[in-house]
Amino acid sequence: MADKTLSFLDNLIETAGTRASRVKSTFENRDPYSTGISDTALSLLGETAGFVGDVTTEALSPFVPDFVKEGFNSLMSGTMNTAPAQAALKWAQENPKEYEQYANTFNILTLGKAGSLLKPDASNKGAWAAGQSNYINNFYGNDNAAIPATGLEQFAGKTALSAKGVPATEANVGMAGKKLSGMASWAAKAPANVLDAVLNPYSRALYKETGISRRGQELVKEFINDPNVPAREIEKGLAQVVYNRHIVEQAGREGTLGRPLLDVEEFANVQGYRPLTKEVFRAGAEKTKTTTTSNKKTRVVNTPEKDIDFAYGQIKNIWKIDADKNTKVIFKQPSGGASGSHVQDIASKNPANKHIRNAVVSMQGNKGKVSVEKLFNELQERSKSKDFRLVTTNLEDAKKNGVWVTSSFVGSAVVEGGVNTLMKVLPNGRVIAFLSDKHDFLDKLPVINKVLEKRLPNDLLAVAAPIHLDLMNTKYGKKALEKAGERGVSRLKPSTVKRETTKSARDILNEYTKARPSVMGAVGEAVRPFAGLGMLSASAPIPEQEQ
Repeated sequence: MADKTLSFLDNLIETAGTRASRVKSTFENRDPYSTGISDTALSLLGETAGFVGDVTTEALSPFVPDFVKEGFNSLMSGTMNTAPAQAALKWAQENPKEYEQYANTFNILTLGKAGSLLKPDASNKGAWAAGQSNYINNFYGNDNAAIPATGLEQFAGKTALSAKGVPATEANVGMAGKKLSGMASWAAKAPANVLDAVLNPYSRALYKETGISRRGQELVKEFINDPNVPAREIEKGLAQVVYNRHIVEQAGREGTLGRPLLDVEEFANVQGYRPLTKEVFRAGAEKTKTTTTSNKKTRVVNTPEKDIDFAYGQIKNIWKIDADKNTKVIFKQPSGGASGSHVQDIASKNPANKHIRNAVVSMQGNKGKVSVEKLFNELQERSKSKDFRLVTTNLEDAKKNGVWVTSSFVGSAVVEGGVNTLMKVLPNGRVIAFLSDKHDFLDKLPVINKVLEKRLPNDLLAVAAPIHLDLMNTKYGKKALEKAGERGVSRLKPSTVKRETTKSARDILNEYTKARPSVMGAVGEAVRPFAGLGMLSASAPIPEQEQ
């Protein structure tokens, strides 16, 4: 066994050198501290293998009993005299063919560890994910309808739709093909981002000292190189920085944060990352200010605490918040500009709005008293459209808590995908809205999503709320009233107070791209000694049980 182990180590060294030279050739002309990768490739290779191992584990997990994974985790830790370890050894002896295939397919020592042979410290958690692009072309819609789908994209789109049993039209074939093309392009770049995070000493040092991803910096540079770059590109760049900040929190990284990550947190949020509790939710809602102005006098529009508490409970149910898992919440700036205009999203994109407006118009047309009962009955009937769901279950509930509806749509903020809106609807057409989004970008990727449960242990919920809107005091509301021969009543328009920040979006992006690790930090990562090669073997012989 010793000979086989030594033979394998020789092969490992050769492979590591090849990988290191490739990585080195890619990065040595980009950063001043990127040389010397080959000196540490052997020790850091385990981290990349660990990632691949975790993914493969999840892909093949149905064929391997859970107690086997638990047992080999004990063995990896050097603990043989445990019940799980002994059970795993017994399984290996009784199933030699399955064991050999299992062990040789992926690195048995990384099984369930979500890491590497070289255990990462708390300051490097999430580095592998922080450099992935937050934006996938055409993932949530057609980025540029003027550019037609290529022949290959049309073929891929038609094939995908056929497999799903969806009728193929010219529009949806092209859209499906573009989406698949965007995903393929994203996936092709992802492994290089992982390798850079774990093999490049410069990248490791930068993330360890600041939480900033070097590959993230490269992505942001693409958005801001042109001084006349469109506003949407600035939004994409800022979203990448926000994504980097999210990953740091979701991974549970510990250590100092670079100033740009702190600045983007202040820029985009009214309340930063805190554990999700009712008290924290209340505090975030109270920091989100709405006012009305009349005769140059401004007053604050208050949200009843019972409505905030009701929304808290409903949002937890909507996103299926796991009570046994750590969940953090941030309260976003509703009128965030480059970080997303959530007020505008709710006003113009929410599919429930037209039904609410029509319900109000219908009640006014009856010339009777506009009441909660009538509103509930109207929305109950209109909810059959499937554009929204009536949260309020019965009339008694409506009289006690008000009439609440929920709906979903794609937000305008680049960092968002599908968002949920929970709204309390008043009989006069005013609403109190709570927009929420669970940051699960990578969770949408097959196989990897299972690995994330280990690698990103913290869930993250983003909320923009409360947002006060008058759906009848808009061009859409006025148009609906005019169509029905009704006249609207002039009333004060609520306005969300914008939070003042010390730095602009472009300032934050520029500083993000200019962040550098210390010389000693980069050198320290370059000479970091390898360790923990443990029981690796070429042919993965069955380990013998301890007598």
